[in-house]
Amino acid sequence: GCKNRLTCNIEPQSIGELFAQLPTEIDEIDFQVLGWSEENKVNRGVSIRLNPLAAYCQIHSMDEFWFHGKIAQINKFFAGRRPWYAGLRANIASCASALLVVFLVATLYLVYGGSYSWAALAATTQVGLLVMMDRVMKGKLFPRSRITLSESRRGLNKDVLMVLFTAIGALATLIGVVIQLWPKPPH
Repeated sequence: GCKNRLTCNIEPQSIGELFAQLPTEIDEIDFQVLGWSEENKVNRGVSIRLNPLAAYCQIHSMDEFWFHGKIAQINKFFAGRRPWYAGLRANIASCASALLVVFLVATLYLVYGGSYSWAALAATTQVGLLVMMDRVMKGKLFPRSRITLSESRRGLNKDVLMVLFTAIGALATLIGVVIQLWPKPPH
């Protein structure tokens, strides 16, 4: 088995045996399934590597029918398990960078206008965005792949709460800027 190891190599004979030998928490999995010819030579195979930052799949075979069938099967499997943010993940860094610039300008504008509490909120939102981007780049928030071996309850965790509070801070900063820009009634 692989209990309490940083790295483990196993060679199961079945899927059931594979899952019986895996630890309860996995950060990365790399596996290969090979098909053998009657001459005891490898004639087809699938290699998959999954971790929070990347997902790789390689398929090889001399049998074109098997090759295309396996690609379709694997694509269908992964397409049915895509996270809700999969289409947005490629744009997260550029959007966060643009938001950092907007909040920097908002912070400077609010400081210049004398609204120090709103400026502090804008600056705090920038820090939240930076922390969020650090977590995204490390694969802790919005990972490219997540390996789940057992059913877990979905709910609020610290990453979701951080994104939620950053969004609330961004909204509050926007309200502060609007209040500052709102025309003052004549006296």
